[in-house]
Amino acid sequence: LEVKHMLIRNVWENDITKSNNVNHEIEDFLYPEIMCYLVNEIMQKKSMNKIDSKELINQLNTPAFNLGGIMNLLEFHKNKENPERGGEISFVSSGNATNQIKESLAGLFEIEGNAKLINILEECDKKYPYVKNFIESIATIK
Repeated sequence: LEVKHMLIRNVWENDITKSNNVNHEIEDFLYPEIMCYLVNEIMQKKSMNKIDSKELINQLNTPAFNLGGIMNLLEFHKNKENPERGGEISFVSSGNATNQIKESLAGLFEIEGNAKLINILEECDKKYPYVKNFIESIATIK
């Protein structure tokens, strides 16, 4: 096992070493389209209104929103689309509830047989080549 310490950039290639005002967690280093798709899958299971992924992505492309992290923006849009029921789930609160949501998101990331997810991944590989190149560089098996 070879362990290397490195700082990675998110899909916008933000360098977190240049700002102390960044709130990024591991999900900020995934394709935002994938995160929105997975969140919408959870919301659909709870019979909640879905998030408009195009609007979310457009906002994430601005410094005001992408420095705060995707989960904060997902939380905002979830509540905007579900003002009566948005509080039933949380993407940002501390504790077990949020950890369970993140576990659910990971569990939904089942690629095999999921044509929609495969299409999103292929589109995002082209849209954010930095991410694909980085993953390939660290996933090389010797």
